[in-house]
Amino acid sequence: MKTKTKKDKIISTANKLFIKLGYENVTVNQIIEDSGVSKGTFYHYFEAKKELLGYILDEHDIEFDEFILSLPDNLPPLQRLKNFLNFVLEIYYRSTDNDITILNAKYLYKSQLDLPYHKKFILDEKRGIFRILYELVDAAISNNDFRSVLASNEIVENIMMIMRGVLFNWYLKDTRFNLVEKGNYLIQLYLDDISN
Repeated sequence: MKTKTKKDKIISTANKLFIKLGYENVTVNQIIEDSGVSKGTFYHYFEAKKELLGYILDEHDIEFDEFILSLPDNLPPLQRLKNFLNFVLEIYYRSTDNDITILNAKYLYKSQLDLPYHKKFILDEKRGIFRILYELVDAAISNNDFRSVLASNEIVENIMMIMRGVLFNWYLKDTRFNLVEKGNYLIQLYLDDISN
């Protein structure tokens, strides 16, 4: 089992506080006190509280990896991609009640607008979701599922734009539509358009 680092402890503590009190009601000092680290340690890892929301979302990467491993080996690459994207939408749909609340998710999107490009967590291609998407898209390309004029980075970027767009609109509309249905519909439109 992985030993919890100070950074992990800060992220875990912040997540619990954000869920319990709401992002706006939590101070850096509360996070520092509850996690038992020094102010210097906090600022060594994070410039501001808003950076923490992105790291909390990263916790889903473990679930993403487990899901990919659970898929049958004989499932065609394009179907693996569709199943994974559906799973991602389901994770966010389910997370409104427990992991990162709607209010906290709204703050995540808002915080990303204020950060310099290289600090925008949701665009960071080192995240697990990007790694998995590149693997799935590359497999689909190798299987000739997509038109040959498209590069994997272009397909992944477009899929992520669709995902962020549908999530953002779902948050804007206070979750008044079925995220999974709408997301799958829009992704399917895109995949149909680029498929052979």
